[in-house]
Amino acid sequence: MKASPKKLVLTNTIHQIIGKIVGSLTVGLVSFIIGHLFGPSGYGDFTKIATYVSFYFLFADFGLNAVYLQKRSAKITWQVLLATRILLISLCIAIALLFLTLLPSSETNGYTLFVKLGIILFLPSIISQSLITTANAVFQETLSYIYATAANIVGSLATLAVLVLLYIQVFPTSVYTGIIAVLIGSVVTALVSLLFIFRRRYSLIPTFHWNAIALLTRGSVPLALTLLVNLVYFRIDSIILTLTRTTEEVGLYGLAYKIFELPLVFPTFFMNAVYPFLLTSVKEERTEQKYFLRLIFRASMVLLLIAIPSGIALWVLAPFVVYVRSDFSGSIAALRILSLSLPFFFLSSSTMWGLISLRLNRELLTTYTCGLLLNLTLNLAFIPRYGIIAAAISTGVTEGVVLALSVYFLWKNFQNK
Repeated sequence: MKASPKKLVLTNTIHQIIGKIVGSLTVGLVSFIIGHLFGPSGYGDFTKIATYVSFYFLFADFGLNAVYLQKRSAKITWQVLLATRILLISLCIAIALLFLTLLPSSETNGYTLFVKLGIILFLPSIISQSLITTANAVFQETLSYIYATAANIVGSLATLAVLVLLYIQVFPTSVYTGIIAVLIGSVVTALVSLLFIFRRRYSLIPTFHWNAIALLTRGSVPLALTLLVNLVYFRIDSIILTLTRTTEEVGLYGLAYKIFELPLVFPTFFMNAVYPFLLTSVKEERTEQKYFLRLIFRASMVLLLIAIPSGIALWVLAPFVVYVRSDFSGSIAALRILSLSLPFFFLSSSTMWGLISLRLNRELLTTYTCGLLLNLTLNLAFIPRYGIIAAAISTGVTEGVVLALSVYFLWKNFQNK
């Protein structure tokens, strides 16, 4: 008997949440151990390394999974998707190394030689993260996220094993060891994911069918531009902090934002499960339009009901960051300000996937370009003077504007019909 859409969405969301709970605990332990051993300055260096490399994760994503699901055919197979991703990985690593040589540095702040060497050490994670993303296309298509969850759990356990050895000082005590732990976990997750793909009778040999690759790439360009703009919009505050404030402040904000990001995985996983049903409802018939709107509305209500208590919990629990190390008391105010914007982030996930489902790529790009310009302006104007408080406020204000614009474009689309 075929499972109902509600059951499939619920089951796959739960599978992802279980995996992410384990992943979040791992991230929490990474943050705790790095912060506890090295303080805000050491955690600041860790944040700089991770932020720079993670910038290329989304570039390697390029929106290919969403387009693959939309255009899945005899031509555009998973092997073609894998081949396209391999080409993007090569390009990303080359660009990352090129820009690394151009980054400004000093003896103590900014992108120091220590940070640049850490970035080079962490660059292989672009490969493993991209392979994880590629495997997730199959898990999303077949609504079998239980395999992604299992891979994530195994990878998290590998990270934890290295972290425990670091904490009891079996390894030399260094921020680099924390970076290596995260890298090892990412590689293990990728290998287990590919093993599950192979067991589902998918070939792991990439197919370099150039016409199909071109078709897949062309279709993903509008979404890729949106993701790129969105990524810069999310990371610009950390970059400006790195260039204008002390490494300690980068660490204080990095810890606050890392904690803030933990509940943000729920809307991502939830909408991943809803997305295939949104795609099937994108038709011209009025009944299907109503079904689409009902899906968006119900998804938004679920997300809002989760966002409000999550934001309250973050506000109440923010003072506990001092248990990482007393030096992190400066993170409390930033985390509380960020917690107020949590409903905006949850709801914008729903509206963003609505725009993607309707292929309103121009509107999506416009929304996040406006968000980027606003965030860049606010951060440049206020971060040099007010530091992490300005970064946190700018983040919330910008996401509120992004949500308002995406709702407007969805409303306008159905008004025109």
